[in-house]
This record gives sequence, C-alpha cells and structure tokens, in this order.
Amino acid sequence: MKILLVNPPYEESIYTEPPLGLAYIAAMLENDFEVRIFDCVAMGWDLERYGEELKKFSPDIVGITAMTPTLSSAAELAKTTKRILPNAKIVLGGPHITLLSEETMKEIPELDFGIMGEGEYVMRELAIALKNGKPLDFKGIVYRKDGKIVSNGRSELIQNLDALPFPARHLLPMDKYTKVVGEPKKFVTMMTARGCPYNCIFCAKAIFGRIYRERSVKNVIEEIVQLKKEYGIKEIVFYDDSFTLNRDRIMKLCDEMIKLDYRIKWKCETRVNLVDEELLKKMKKAGCYVIAYGIESGVQKNLDFLAKGVKLEDIRKAVEMTKKAGIEVEAYFIIGIPGETKEDAERTIKFAKELDVDYVQFSILTPLPDTDLYKYAVKKGLMQDVNWSKFSYFGDKATMTLKLENFTSEELQKLKNKAMHDFYFRPRYILKRMKKIKSLSELKTHVSAVKVLLKWKS
Repeated sequence: MKILLVNPPYEESIYTEPPLGLAYIAAMLENDFEVRIFDCVAMGWDLERYGEELKKFSPDIVGITAMTPTLSSAAELAKTTKRILPNAKIVLGGPHITLLSEETMKEIPELDFGIMGEGEYVMRELAIALKNGKPLDFKGIVYRKDGKIVSNGRSELIQNLDALPFPARHLLPMDKYTKVVGEPKKFVTMMTARGCPYNCIFCAKAIFGRIYRERSVKNVIEEIVQLKKEYGIKEIVFYDDSFTLNRDRIMKLCDEMIKLDYRIKWKCETRVNLVDEELLKKMKKAGCYVIAYGIESGVQKNLDFLAKGVKLEDIRKAVEMTKKAGIEVEAYFIIGIPGETKEDAERTIKFAKELDVDYVQFSILTPLPDTDLYKYAVKKGLMQDVNWSKFSYFGDKATMTLKLENFTSEELQKLKNKAMHDFYFRPRYILKRMKKIKSLSELKTHVSAVKVLLKWKS
C-alpha cells in the first residue's frame, strides 16, 4: 500500500521550514508502507504540478496537514486528489480538524477521514485497518459511515516521546528550506517537548495540549548526533512552546551539547519568566544565538487581558539578561486587542524600539478556533462573519480580526505594516545589522528580508 503525506501550497509563506509533523508520521509508517512526502510549499508546487506528481505515485492513501489559515488550500488539494484518484482515501490532520472535526468534514466532502490530535500512532493504526479491512474502532479519528459523520473521540496524548522514531527527514527536500532570522546555514527543526501549561487566551493547543511532556536528554542528543552525521547540520531551530520550562533539563542538555563540541548554533522560544542569568550563559556556551519571546504588548492591561502572567518589568529584565549573555532577541508583538486604543498600540511599537531587540514580528490578534479568545469573542459579539480562508499568519492577506471599538480591519493591517517598517528601517537598526554581517550568505539573507519588508510599507 502506498501512502502520500502532503503539505499543501500556501502562497503567503515568506520562508519555508520542514513540516515536522508529517516527517514524524512518515517515520511511523515507512517500515510497513511505501511512503512519500510532498512539501508543496518548499517545492513551489501549485495544484497543477501536485496533480502531475500525484498521478505518477498513485497512492492508496493521501494524508494532508492543515492549520486554520491553510484549510482552504487543503480543501482545494483534496478536491484535486479526489478528481485524479477517486478511489484514494483522503485523510486530513492538524489543528483545525482536531478542533472542528465534524464541521470540517461537512465543509470538505472529499475527506474520508480526519485525525484529531497527535497523529503518529493514529495514522499508522488507520493505515493498517484500511489495508487489512479491520474495524475502525479506535480513538483519534472522525469518518463517514452510511452517510453520517462518526467521531471516535480524541486519542490519548503520547506520554513516552522517546518511543517515537526520529522524523523521516530523508523524505523531505532538505535543501529547499529557508529562514529569515540568522544565516541560511544547513538547518533542521526539532522538538524536544510537547505541551504548554500556560493559559494565554489566544493560543490554540489543539494538538499537543496543556500537559507538558518531554523527551529525555539522551534521546535528544542521539538525534543531534544523527543529524550531524547524515546532514552535516550547522543550526537547529527548536520548536518547543516553552523551551526552558524544565530548567534543570535544559542545563543538562546544554552540558551534553557542549561535550559534543559540534559548534552547532541554535534558536529556541520561551517565556520571559523562564530564564535567568546562569541558564542564559549556559545556553550561549552550548550554541544558542537567538531566543524568541512572546512579549505581545508594551501595555500592562493588554498583557493582563491576554493572560500572559508577566509584568512589563519581567520583559525588560529578561531582554536585558539575554542580551548581556550575548544572545540575540526576537520579540513577538500583538495589536488589535479588545479595549486597546490607538495610543496603546503606539506605546507597544515604542516599547519594541526601546527594548532594542534584534528582530520583531507584529501580528494582529486572531481568534483561532476553540481558544479562550474565540469563546470570549463569541460571548461578547466580537466575531466577524467566520470565513476560515481569511485567517492568516503571514503577509498582506486580509486577516480575520475581531470587531473592535477603536480599529477597523484595514486600519489594523496598515498599523501592523507600519510597525514592521518603522522598526526595521531605523538608521540605528540598519547600522547595527550591517555591523553583524560576516558572510555573503548572511548579506543575501538580509537583502531577501528587506524585499519582504518593503512590501509591508504602509
């Protein structure tokens, strides 16, 4: 039996990173099935090119991944697949169908199955059941039966992450992936833990949930060793929601990375209340060169509304300590928060400049399905007419925003673009970045970033 896993085209992507979830699922399947991954984003494939490659492989099962912003693209891909291979079983996985399983099955009639939650074991069980004609009596799937949609409920969270095989990166176009922050070296993405216990109201924890589960330091190091030998990697982007949640574990991981002496650079994301000077120094020594913090706002009442659980002074202290340790700072900010005034938004933009971080990303607050923010918006009558195709993470596409007293959607979009442009095109900032360019490849990365930023000029 042949199985194809697909990352659908997404025209808004300004950089490409490996679809780690598909690679994990492929690793679970490839011992028993012939498996391929089509990363349409990285390969630059449109639906026509996808269709051509689909015919050549002619799989029995096609698994598609989709977040809320990519749902419309996934739907078009499902239609194309069913038209070309009407007998192929189409499976959709990812956050959106996990949260809105029956609605999504109704919205996309070409779907035969949906996977809710972590997909590694469920997808394998589904493939085996379809191959051998076994009953579909296990958790984690939604499907059609006798004209009705049947949900078996979510599967249990995977507790032993060490039991998972390493992602099947050999099935990905590893030379096609790009990033904006840092030098475009040979890089990979990794996840050392799943789940986040914090309660930020805008965060959708559809797949990994709130229960924190971690891989052992030994298991993580084994994967790093493999990646160095097989791909000659020079950089790792850690995808953990809060990388430093277990401080002692990260200290041990850093010690082991220092012992390896691979001189691999790495990036991670964490919270401002989960770092200290000793930890940051150890992380720097182990190769950490940039940390991304979800700072969100320069106004305390906004932080409180978002349930961040931090104070402005916590943010300032964490950024100061990080820079003191010699680690660059990437900061995520949000505008369009209920109750936010134009003056508040300007204070957040000013706060970003005052912190003098190395990179910023401004986003418009988006009510993702089943988040506390979504529930609040519904209760308060703040939801626009729901159209999932208008949800957006990148670029200039119209974003699904809340009905706000002080902003229209168009005003928010212009303000976001202005914030990005004004931050990055400050003479002081440009001079600082130019001084840090050490190679032609870094220069090329900066030129590419500038081209993107010019599109965001208000």
